[in-house]
Amino acid sequence: VDEARHKYEQGFQLVQFQEQGGQAVADLKFAFHLNKVACMQKSASTPDDWRTVANECSAALEIKSANVKALYRRSQALMQLREWDAARHDLQKIIAEDPGNANAKARLNQVNLSQKTEDAKSKGVYSKMFSGKGNSDPEVLGLAEQKKQADAADGEERSEALASKEAFEREREERAAMAEAKV
Repeated sequence: VDEARHKYEQGFQLVQFQEQGGQAVADLKFAFHLNKVACMQKSASTPDDWRTVANECSAALEIKSANVKALYRRSQALMQLREWDAARHDLQKIIAEDPGNANAKARLNQVNLSQKTEDAKSKGVYSKMFSGKGNSDPEVLGLAEQKKQADAADGEERSEALASKEAFEREREERAAMAEAKV
């Protein structure tokens, strides 16, 4: 993963200041940004890592502002950073662009649920601070259970995404091997 990311960074550096080539160069820059993001997401674990992922997605979106994949990946990073409003905005933009996008709809529900859960926990913490009692609010407890279910569904989605990504990588390697065989 690190080696692939490094290669994408090198490729981007080659075309970064390229003025000629028009849309082809812009498409190449976009692809380098998005492929770096895919690599970074695999190893991201700290808020700084996720901030870098979000920033790289933003750089890609400067080239193609309505790209669904870049918006979705940035929403994933923003969720990790607990930036619910920004993640929601990206997901709503995806749904406006592609109303049938089930992944974006599911992720939007997860953002809304995560924010409600976090808000309820904060409410519980503050009420505990001022009342001195534990939190047995059924709404808070119900949201916590829904959050657990959403997290489990997210794990399944990540597994599916990884399998899809691996299939894409195999296909790309096969195309590269076929291209080398032709030479």
